[in-house]
Amino acid sequence: GHRRVPRTGLVYHLGISRNQRALDAEALMDGIFPLVTNLQPRQAAKQDVLLIYKYQPYVEKRHSLLKSELEVAPVYLKKPSRCVGLIHATFLAMILDALIERTIRLAMDQQGITSLPILPEGRHTKTPTTARLLEMFSGISPFQFETGDERVAFPVRLTTLQKELLRLLDIAPSVYA
Repeated sequence: GHRRVPRTGLVYHLGISRNQRALDAEALMDGIFPLVTNLQPRQAAKQDVLLIYKYQPYVEKRHSLLKSELEVAPVYLKKPSRCVGLIHATFLAMILDALIERTIRLAMDQQGITSLPILPEGRHTKTPTTARLLEMFSGISPFQFETGDERVAFPVRLTTLQKELLRLLDIAPSVYA
């Protein structure tokens, strides 16, 4: 027959309690954070340092392009001139991204357009991004083939929205012809 073997083991229990004195001490610091700078006190007033700090998200937004839309990956380069070249190419890509966004947003403002339906499911956005704009054209595929001496091409058919986006970007739709 079978013999049953008793099972033994440790049982752990988790106890939770609040240290109210520590919580009260921490509450006194809510909303306060240190702001450290390498600027000399006479070089910038405290308010100017705070304004520089508050501008940081705008810089970081552009910097986030490196790993997101631009998909910049680590590269081992032996020569400093190649590093400079890669940094320059990346900088140009970031500037181009910013210029595309600036162009369409200025055109929207000038023409009284408050939003565009370029988000998934056709949802509207007041602040179109370059990534979303490029995605609107990602499905376009021109087709052509040759039979003997004849070339047969199928024209690209742009949607009304794609034509509107090109118009706002000041790009002739004929670039897709």
